[in-house]
Amino acid sequence: MRLPANHQETSATTRRSTIRKLLQDYEEIPTVPSLVETVTTLTEDVNSSIDALEQVIKTDPSCVARLLQMANTAFYGSGTNRMVTSVRRVILMFGFNAVKNLTLNLTTFDCFQTKNTEEIATVQTLRLHSLAVATLAQRIAKTSPRDIDDDLAFCAGLLHDIGRVVLLHLFPQEYHRMLTQMAGEPDVDMSKVEFDTFEVTHAVAGQWLGEHWHFPAPILQVIATHHSTHAANPLVATVMLANALVHKYGVGFGGTTRSSNISGLLRLLGLPPRHAEVYLRYLDEALPHLLELAPSP
Repeated sequence: MRLPANHQETSATTRRSTIRKLLQDYEEIPTVPSLVETVTTLTEDVNSSIDALEQVIKTDPSCVARLLQMANTAFYGSGTNRMVTSVRRVILMFGFNAVKNLTLNLTTFDCFQTKNTEEIATVQTLRLHSLAVATLAQRIAKTSPRDIDDDLAFCAGLLHDIGRVVLLHLFPQEYHRMLTQMAGEPDVDMSKVEFDTFEVTHAVAGQWLGEHWHFPAPILQVIATHHSTHAANPLVATVMLANALVHKYGVGFGGTTRSSNISGLLRLLGLPPRHAEVYLRYLDEALPHLLELAPSP
């Protein structure tokens, strides 16, 4: 995705309307990945078969290879020495909803293609951060006494920062430079810097893209509000907590977030303070396997 030449340099005061118009109208904005759309339809149809889902996934060799890679890692795999060699086995291991989530992870970020080495590296850092947040959000949802759909928590965690990818592709040099500078400034409010620079934050840009792609309302709410002062509901709180802990662990770019009130979020989710360390240890265990799944540039 690239801006037309006459849009490459715009004043900060016009960028907000420009970005929204581009996300709504510009012909090179990618549509939702066709594989994800088809897989989502199949997994939500109670009459769908494993055969039908398998055949659809097998149309994307890259996705097949990475699903098999995930299935054969110790962290996500079956815990046995048996090598997983088929998409059917992956579906049986993980279930329909998990396969839908994994397919979303493996394809969404690939919609934004670039040949710029620095930009690729930045996207992969964002992908790793998002995958870590998704994995931890799912864990939090499973362990919280609140009624939170853990599959939905995974998807919301995965997509919460998709607006960063949007801004990176609309303004590659400026956004990459901003992220690089922020990496060494943990006390700076990144959303404020984004707004001062682009007249829009990644949360708003992500919401606009999600509307363009017809994301479910709960995921749109997470994307739009994951840096808010207060969590609107347990799902938002789950992703806010996961995001804060992943940043605390050091996966992602610098800058503070309003969601860094870890103790307050734990309390909102009915969890004791000690769970912060429990979740950080979980991240420590998960990260080597997540690195395998977020390819290097």
